[in-house]
Amino acid sequence: MKLSDEFLQPVTEALQPTALGRPKTQAVITRFLDKFEELLLFGYTFRDIAIALNKAGACGRRGRPFTEQSLYNFIKRAKQRSLQSTVTSEVADEPERHSLKRTTKSSRTEVSAARASTPPALGAFKVAIEEASSRAATDRALFRRRDSRG
Repeated sequence: MKLSDEFLQPVTEALQPTALGRPKTQAVITRFLDKFEELLLFGYTFRDIAIALNKAGACGRRGRPFTEQSLYNFIKRAKQRSLQSTVTSEVADEPERHSLKRTTKSSRTEVSAARASTPPALGAFKVAIEEASSRAATDRALFRRRDSRG
């Protein structure tokens, strides 16, 4: 595959300023992420792609030319957002399996069994919520003691 206008034209056009101003570079890179990944698979480097974009007249939102590092950062963030959106959509599609009752000592085993079947991101989120509510309860108890002393 040759780095040609076939690839560059849509990206360059998407990066051109409009009456509303310059488009967000990250949004354009994210939209064309599959094209960038295809070029990288064909052996082009971030530097090659950045040079080709600059020759075609494309530039970032602030009008700066692309560099190897800036293009790498844009593509890396686009991949991360792509992965996050797939994880989020998978969690949103999952049916609700948990009750909302308060956790007591006797029901902690039920909660840990339910946590074992949840996706890792959701399980980590629930652990963080439990820790935060525990810290909040401790803080309330400490502040009540101070108020009653003074």
